[in-house]
Order: sequence, then structure tokens, then C-alpha cells
Amino acid sequence: MHAMNFRPVKRNIHGFSLVELMIVVLLTGIAVIAIYRGYTAISVSTDTQEQVIELQQNLRIGMYWLEKELRRAGMNEEEDENAGFRLKKEELSHDPPDPPLSPAHNYLSFTMDMGGGAAATPDQTWNPGDPGDSGLTDDDEWLTYKLVASPLPSPVPPAPWTNFFNLVRTDENNGNPDSPSDMILISNVDALNFVYLDEDGQDLDPDTSPNDPATGRSIITGNDLDRIHTVEVALVVRTTNEDFRYTNNDEYRNLQGSLIYQAPGDHFRRRLAAKKIKIRNAGL
Repeated sequence: MHAMNFRPVKRNIHGFSLVELMIVVLLTGIAVIAIYRGYTAISVSTDTQEQVIELQQNLRIGMYWLEKELRRAGMNEEEDENAGFRLKKEELSHDPPDPPLSPAHNYLSFTMDMGGGAAATPDQTWNPGDPGDSGLTDDDEWLTYKLVASPLPSPVPPAPWTNFFNLVRTDENNGNPDSPSDMILISNVDALNFVYLDEDGQDLDPDTSPNDPATGRSIITGNDLDRIHTVEVALVVRTTNEDFRYTNNDEYRNLQGSLIYQAPGDHFRRRLAAKKIKIRNAGL
């Protein structure tokens, strides 16, 4: 018998070379970068869409409240002759100074006697048989819409950062005319603009310089308050976060073509909503 040969058989086995390893690492890196960039792009796009949706919702909410209650300005169910548009901000003693914005542009105050409030009896119980109070003493009969600056962040971001405002609804009666109740309707507001038109569609408060909102407007007083038949409302709202792929230098104008806001070259997306609102109770 032949003796068995137990010598190991040599096999032709090779490992990866350095060049092959470098190629694998390079291709893996490219794939990881592509996946990361794709994820980042989707994330940014999703965030932008959410911001735009929030922006559109804020516009709808703001315009809904303004239109709903402006149409009732001057309602006079209990024949209170004082129902209607009121004087502007400078003549409201309890209203503190707001930021330097043109008051006739961004401030609106009106009353309406909706009636239906049951008067209190001598023992302070309500009398359901009373048809109304015949005056502007119920809640939601003495309303103001205005912009109020939001608190400044700390530290304040560098230029061209600008502060934003809240659209505030104030019930200046609320059972106590000396204790107005403020409700923030929407935030991130850059501009609120009102134009007052008479029965013939003429502006009762014309711009002194249509292209420069900083010049302000004259204040409507006296009999002109009773001549308001239509109010044009323009509202500019911006997103909460900046999109640094986008730079905003746009101009925003009301229905009269007057400039109400000039974007400062920042990275906020903005939308403008403008509407002409007929006052139902005007001239009645």
C-alpha cells in the first residue's frame, strides 16, 4: 500500500488590494452623501410646505374674522345712534402707544348695538323678558382690530431681521369698558391695511404719498365716519421660519395699488390677502 500524502495543497487565494478598498470606500461615501442630500432636500421641502400651509391658514383666519365682524359694524337693533366706526388710535385714552406704524393704516375700531341683552333687575338677577339694553354695553359690541408687536427675541438677530406683529382683536367693552380684553388671532403679521370708501367708491382717507406708507394718512373724524360704506382690507403674513434658499425683496400693495409693505431682503416667504368688504349697515 502506498503511504498517504498529507501535504497541504496550495490554493490561489488573494485578498483585496489597497486600490480596491479605496474604490469601495469612495463608492460607499458617494452613496451615503446622495442619500443624505436626498433626505435633506425632502425634509426642507416638507418643512417649507408646512410653513406655507400655516401661512395660508393664518391668512384665512385673519380675513375671516375681519370680514365677519366688519360686515356688522354699525348694527343698530336697539336704535343706538352711536353705533358705527369710531375715532382712531390717538384719541383712545386707554390705548398705549404701539410701534411706529401709520395708525390709519393698521387700526380699525367700530361698535354695533346687537341688542338682545337682558337688563339686570334691582336684585341683580337677569330679566329674560327685557328685549335689550338699548346701548353699547354688551360684550362684543365695542371692537378694535390692530397690530401689536411681538416680544423681541434675545439676542436680537442681525440685520436684515425685522420684528413681526400679532393681529389682535380687542373687545373694549367686555362688560367693563376700562378693562379691554385682547385676543391674538394670528401671529407673524407684517402689515395690516385699511382703506375707507364712501358710497361712490371714493377714498375718504387718501394717501399723501401712495408709494410711501411711512408718510401715513390723515385721520378720519366727524361726519366722515358715517360716510364709510366699504372697507378694503389687506393683510400680509409671513412664515415662522426662514428658507435660506429664497430671498424676499417683494413689494406688497393694497387694492388701491399703494405700497403697504416692502420685504427687506430676508428669507421669509410671505403672502398677501386683500378684499373689499361692504358694510351692510352703512347708511341705514
